[in-house]
Amino acid sequence: MSSTSPDIQKVVKVIQAILNRFRVSESQIYRSEQLQSDISIDNYLKLLIRHIEGILYLGSKDIFLLPPALSLARTVIETCANTLWLLNPEDPWEREIHLIALLKEEIKGYKEYIKNPNNYKEDISMSGKDSILIQEYINNIKGNIPPHYEEIQYLNFRGLLSSLKLYKIYPTYCILSKFTQGTHSATCLYKRALDEDTVFREPIEIKNGTLPYILLVRN
Repeated sequence: MSSTSPDIQKVVKVIQAILNRFRVSESQIYRSEQLQSDISIDNYLKLLIRHIEGILYLGSKDIFLLPPALSLARTVIETCANTLWLLNPEDPWEREIHLIALLKEEIKGYKEYIKNPNNYKEDISMSGKDSILIQEYINNIKGNIPPHYEEIQYLNFRGLLSSLKLYKIYPTYCILSKFTQGTHSATCLYKRALDEDTVFREPIEIKNGTLPYILLVRN
């Protein structure tokens, strides 16, 4: 069984220390109970912390757990981007508008597959109910927003990063996506070249294992 290197353990400790300070700061942020976006941002931050802790846990255990750590690193980028997009407007009502756009995107995802329920073996009626509940939640948020505010469309992820001036990390996101989606490129960890003869081993090297932790610090 492999293990992690002293360098990886050092990086894990550094990030954990940053995370601990962030947790203290996050607990001191003012939140308005009237603004649903404030509540959602708080929950997004909790989710973000847990995802990062997941990477740290994997990093402290074994180098062979690099692939799930890379998948989680992608999730961290997505969660962070959505959180920043909600936080970005200074106007609190604009933040509510951003939240509505996020929620509508979730409804769109539900509708994509519940429109043909007979195509699935599982009972997907709960997804339809969830869609209705989210729409009711949106309507409640809308009821509190002043009438002159207009709704916006949720951006695709590349557009989202561009709007946040974070477009430079999009290539990193694409690389990490290969591990989440299980593409052939994700198996590069186990081969030195595409035409390499098949060797049944797990040759992940210690030096590769710092990647998701370096990504977290850099991004």
